[in-house]
Amino acid sequence: CLLQFGTIRTAMSPAPPEVPGHLYSYIANNLWTTNFVARQHGDLLFRYVIQASGALTARGFGAFGQGVRQPLLATVVPAGQQGQLHGATGELLHVSGPGVLVESLRPDEAGGLLVRLRECGGEAAVAEIGVPVGCAEAVLINPAGEPLRGLTLAGGVVHVAMGARALVHVRLGGPR
Repeated sequence: CLLQFGTIRTAMSPAPPEVPGHLYSYIANNLWTTNFVARQHGDLLFRYVIQASGALTARGFGAFGQGVRQPLLATVVPAGQQGQLHGATGELLHVSGPGVLVESLRPDEAGGLLVRLRECGGEAAVAEIGVPVGCAEAVLINPAGEPLRGLTLAGGVVHVAMGARALVHVRLGGPR
């Protein structure tokens, strides 16, 4: 899909007038030689997510795109349920790091949390995980859940080194 701003620019003259604020998309490029037939039919669905920002870097746009494509799904916790939060409200988990996103967060069978992080900015980064109250251990695991190595947990924070475009799995909780 090709997206153009203001007008459709083709090889044909005269060019259509510029219309500021309009976006134009080509479903299929039939003006130039391609590897598909010139006439195509069928239903097509377009979805766009647009964000305006003058301050985002390539890493920031990568994180935005990844977050839109694979948003973290929320779970509603009933009122009054006791958990691992400080007081009545708060964060269960806090993750920061340039280009680092939480891709999934789920409980494990031992009462801990399994966290999958993705670096989507294309550069190595260090993810900082603020762990839940009562977390006594952080372990780097493989996708099957097998432990690879322990991570240093100090002051309620774990640092995880991530390569460019890396996918990292961490188990937070008590000893197994």
